[in-house]
Amino acid sequence: MGTLAPLHCTALGKVLLAFAGAPIPEKPQSYTFRTITELTAIQHHIQQVNNQGYAMDDEEYNPGVRCIAVPIFDYRDRCVAAIGISGPTSRLPLENIASVVKTVQEVGQTLSAKLSFKAVESSTEPISS
Repeated sequence: MGTLAPLHCTALGKVLLAFAGAPIPEKPQSYTFRTITELTAIQHHIQQVNNQGYAMDDEEYNPGVRCIAVPIFDYRDRCVAAIGISGPTSRLPLENIASVVKTVQEVGQTLSAKLSFKAVESSTEPISS
């Protein structure tokens, strides 16, 4: 608690890179053998985070630790925070990630709603004038 961690290899940091416009570090440092340090690969990964709506740190910052994070939006539809869950890989196995993501997304949506975020639902009906 109370420590700073790099954006490019933590789930919370990746959410801030993907949704809040935080800058990618110019010289990303490696923390484990799984840390992505090549700038093009980081950019591609951040785009994937943006597309899927959540980020995962799969032993990229701490060996044996996996994290899932989602954005929290305010009333202006701006990402103002992130929330996530972390645990040892033995307690967050890859086969359970989908259900963990769902739970974390539900919490993120609830917090966003508390900040008055209104998701825009797409409509397939034509707009009449």
